[in-house]
Amino acid sequence: RLVGLLRRHRMNVVNVHRSESLVLFAAAARLASRLDKRKIQVVRRRGGQRVIRKHFINPWIYGKLCDRIIASCDAIRENLLKRLYVRTEHVRTLRQGIDEAHFTPERRGTDPRPGFGCKAGHQTVALIGRIDPIKGHKDFLEAAGLALKKFREADFLVLTYTTEWSALERVAEKLGIGKN
Repeated sequence: RLVGLLRRHRMNVVNVHRSESLVLFAAAARLASRLDKRKIQVVRRRGGQRVIRKHFINPWIYGKLCDRIIASCDAIRENLLKRLYVRTEHVRTLRQGIDEAHFTPERRGTDPRPGFGCKAGHQTVALIGRIDPIKGHKDFLEAAGLALKKFREADFLVLTYTTEWSALERVAEKLGIGKN
């Protein structure tokens, strides 16, 4: 079915975000490429904090099944190059495109930080994302605790869409940063 979908829609690129489906999509793209006598590129995007294991199969998966690997930051790119021994030109960094000027208070007209309990004159650092161990909320809070030892005029926000705050609140209280 997947091969048929790739062929029917004449797809040129398969962008695989999760490793669980990489081998399946790569195999389907290779088969569809052979049947149509054209190349369907397989791109694997890496954006999470999980470190790739030095498993013997991973260099083959990332180096041979993928035509290109896109990392969301240089640290992830360097980790891929170091752990998988893939060619340098095989891995590209594509940063998240955020126009910071668009989010300045002058442009928006109002500063939203007081609505989140942030103090005037403080720097604000925020983590936005669902609560999931892979998103690094605990690491964020630990980093906030370290930062607040040197820079007391800072506020740290976790913006998410959950009602399950208890675990994060316990970590923040343990670190003594509940007020920031």
